[in-house]
Amino acid sequence: MKKKVLIVASMILMALTVSGCMKKENPVSTDSSQNQTTKSAEAEVTGAGDSLDETKTLVITHGAYPQTLDIQNQSDAFSSRPASMVFEKLMKMDKDGNYQGVLAESWEYEDDTHLVFHLRKGVKFHNGDPMTAEDVKWSLIRAANSAHVSSKASFINQDDITIIDDNTIKVGYLYPNASAYAAFSNVGLSILPSKLYANADTADISKNPIGTGPYKYVDCVNGEKVTFVRNEDYWGEKAHIKNLIWKTITENANRTIELETGGAHFSYDVPTTDIDRIESDDKLTLLMGPNFTIQYVCYNTQKAPLNDVKVRKALGMAVDKEAIKIAAYNGLGKVGVGPMVSTTQYATEDLDVAPFDLDAAKALLAEAGYPDGFEIKIYTNENQARIDAAQVVQNSWAKIGVKATVTTLEYAAYYEAVNSGEYDVCFFGWISNGDPDNTLYGLYHSSMIGASNYSHTNNPKVDELLEAGRKELDDTKREQVYVELQKELVDYCPATYYWQGVNTYAYSNDLMPIEYTPYDFEPWTYEWKK
Repeated sequence: MKKKVLIVASMILMALTVSGCMKKENPVSTDSSQNQTTKSAEAEVTGAGDSLDETKTLVITHGAYPQTLDIQNQSDAFSSRPASMVFEKLMKMDKDGNYQGVLAESWEYEDDTHLVFHLRKGVKFHNGDPMTAEDVKWSLIRAANSAHVSSKASFINQDDITIIDDNTIKVGYLYPNASAYAAFSNVGLSILPSKLYANADTADISKNPIGTGPYKYVDCVNGEKVTFVRNEDYWGEKAHIKNLIWKTITENANRTIELETGGAHFSYDVPTTDIDRIESDDKLTLLMGPNFTIQYVCYNTQKAPLNDVKVRKALGMAVDKEAIKIAAYNGLGKVGVGPMVSTTQYATEDLDVAPFDLDAAKALLAEAGYPDGFEIKIYTNENQARIDAAQVVQNSWAKIGVKATVTTLEYAAYYEAVNSGEYDVCFFGWISNGDPDNTLYGLYHSSMIGASNYSHTNNPKVDELLEAGRKELDDTKREQVYVELQKELVDYCPATYYWQGVNTYAYSNDLMPIEYTPYDFEPWTYEWKK
């Protein structure tokens, strides 16, 4: 029988208020204090279970081929999702927003700037090497120096990491960090084998990813799929399904067809236009619920005429967010306001964001010295919703004299163009784990230009507030910092935030029921129906 899984209360709230094969190269706890002395991490460790499948292959589809399988050198979900089959973190956030141990069994603070991890014993990498504190130290230092994930690990004092024994490590911070647990739960801080990768570059790791995870990498077909097999020596409960393929299907409609015909069993990012179609199919189940993603029009703040804040604000006033929600997202979700979705800690919508107003936009352009408008280039990737959104914006900007050309690039070329700064405007989305530091630091701190600061924002006030927010341990004071930061970003206008999303997934009813989560899914827990 057909099923539809909705997170009903949250959805109502959202509706009402809120390489060999590789191409070229977190809600947070409401108690943000780091003065907690113990965080037990009693993850369940069981045997193989009684439902292991040795034959049928689980096929998961998503919309783009991974840029890399090096978990510490990615900044996109299309890379991190499959890489997370191989690599594991020290801890994770569960569906209730609590931190649970993965490779760490437990941890406690020695003081505000020293966290002691007690590592799980008996864990082996896929090549047979034991996982030790030395691997953790090496991995954290590597993450702190990665252009793509350093925003999560830059608080770590690389000269103050002490190996107490093979299973115990003390990690020093440069300053007290209220978002440290969220950082250690980020996939970018996963643990890699230090001996194997001591002299490897990201291309080497991507060709031969070796971790501790429930699946082992087998091979891949460039641009098409990545294949995994169950890790029979996994420290925890073994994957129920032995063989796993992560398949790339760029066309939205074709991903749905693949589900309908049985060629795939789980699909990420179901287009909202296919929701009714999936709901009417007795062989499929729709999973839908709120997420931590903000979709936005991103302006290159270092490139004329967009280096003028009046121009950026004028363009923002000419973005018809309601029209985008209807055209690109079938009316689901809610229009964006500020830089953080309403599900993120300390998010506020009490912001001075100008409404959609073409006349006011045209007047502000004239005030900035562009009464006749100008020509501009919009870049987007193969995400159909972003293409649709770009076309809505292109049409409305034409009404204020701004002639925009829209160029759609394959994902690898898109990221290269955006990070190089050659674009004028691009369309992007950013996924948070619910912590404001995770949401904003990578996007807007000047040190992240060329990595994840796609707007090339270089604003001393923004930098100051971002640094203060991660250091402040008092919850009330930290909220004040992030409210001020949101106001500063709206005033500086590096982006126009047009949509707060919902996640839409679908899976075959050949699988046992899967519970919705706004965090990472865990395909190793999936089982076939008997």
